Amino acid sequence: MADLSVAYEAECKTDEARVEYQVMVVNPEKHGQGIAAYLTYELRTRMKGGAFGAREFAVRRRYNDFIWLRNVLAASYPHFLVPVLAEKEKLPAQGSNEERVIRRRCEQLQGFMDRVCGHRELSQARDVLLFLETKVWALESSQAAYANQVGKMLHVLRRDADGAWKKLVGQFQELEDPEQDRHHNLLAYTSKLEEHTTLLLETARRMTKRQEGLGGDLADMCPTLELLSQSEDEVAGVLADATQTFRECSERVKQQAGAEELDLVERLRDLVLWSTAAKELLKNREAAMCDVIALRESKMKIEKEYEQVKQNMQSTKPKTAMEIFKETLTLESPKEQTRKLEEQRKECEAASMKAESRWKQATKVTSQEMQRFHNLRVWEVRETLRSYCKSQIEFHQDMSRIWESLLPKVLNPALFPPSLLSIYLSLFLSRLSPPSLLSLMFSAGSASPQRLGVTIDVIALHDGVARGCESGRSGAEA
Repeated sequence: MADLSVAYEAECKTDEARVEYQVMVVNPEKHGQGIAAYLTYELRTRMKGGAFGAREFAVRRRYNDFIWLRNVLAASYPHFLVPVLAEKEKLPAQGSNEERVIRRRCEQLQGFMDRVCGHRELSQARDVLLFLETKVWALESSQAAYANQVGKMLHVLRRDADGAWKKLVGQFQELEDPEQDRHHNLLAYTSKLEEHTTLLLETARRMTKRQEGLGGDLADMCPTLELLSQSEDEVAGVLADATQTFRECSERVKQQAGAEELDLVERLRDLVLWSTAAKELLKNREAAMCDVIALRESKMKIEKEYEQVKQNMQSTKPKTAMEIFKETLTLESPKEQTRKLEEQRKECEAASMKAESRWKQATKVTSQEMQRFHNLRVWEVRETLRSYCKSQIEFHQDMSRIWESLLPKVLNPALFPPSLLSIYLSLFLSRLSPPSLLSLMFSAGSASPQRLGVTIDVIALHDGVARGCESGRSGAEA
């Protein structure tokens, strides 16, 4: 997963003056125990280009440091596609699950750094070099200095953009936005993409969980087969071979479940996070439009107040007691009020022009980033499907080979009577075979030699799936 966007970015043209980073997230270390436990990761960086030339350095970072970098980049570059980090996963108790969580985190952080360092603008940010090179105490000082500023900027960027669309369509229809419909459709599409990819991710997780359960079931059958081999002298050798076959199948199925977790589940999770980043990018453009609308509202309010003061100055009507009382409270003459309102109007007009310029620039950059998002997404979807098809082909070929090694032994009636074979194989076929195969094998009172073909059907099933995956891989590569 980590090198997909790197492979895509390698095909893009680069400038010679550009600083390039190659970052590796390695050597995770656990510190503390229990609820206070946390992980640190070593970041090994090779840098070339820029004023300092080629350099290599290494630092250790916590997960929260990556979150800080992401927040700083999102605040400083709101109109660029800043990758999103997965939600922090708690460390489980000691055991294999802890190792899997740590491995997943390393993959996710590696993918995040590859996307940041592969981006033409984000990779040149001062905060990226600070993150990759600065020692821990200096980074903590920088984080404290940035905390308030970043918090305020993120608060502005996360305003609800729906209100902006309502104001734009209603009160400010004169705001010309030729890209309005296009970006609105892109936002709706990206939201749907995120939703559907999330459903796909949940399905892939269930598949992996079932695969792990199947591997455990096959392993649980081995002790029973070993006991049977000790009590059945006539078929002891065959049952011992079957035990070894089931054990090999169990290990291969568990291995496949682990591979699918990285090759399928994590890549789908990455696509979900990528869609989230694209949706955030589009909403930031709407936030920039909110600024234009808010400044136009302020300008209209100032102009209205200015006209009211001018009218009061030019009016020949006697002032009422209330008007005289209000003038007393302001402690300012009408001329002073007019001068201040005139200054406010000019400041607001200048700010409005700058905000509109930023909004138009944001629209341009957002369009370019969404094209980049599309290209990367197409690239990664093809790579994910190609990798998954290849993995499935290898898995089913291995499973077919394992079962084929057992087949000649169980097909010898002298060594393994059909009646016993039907009993022992039912334990396995009840988990893997469709009901039609079971009914074919056990519909009669006793199994016949012809019904031993069910075992061949299982092998043919794996061969058929492998051929189907081969066809799917060819389609993905095309």
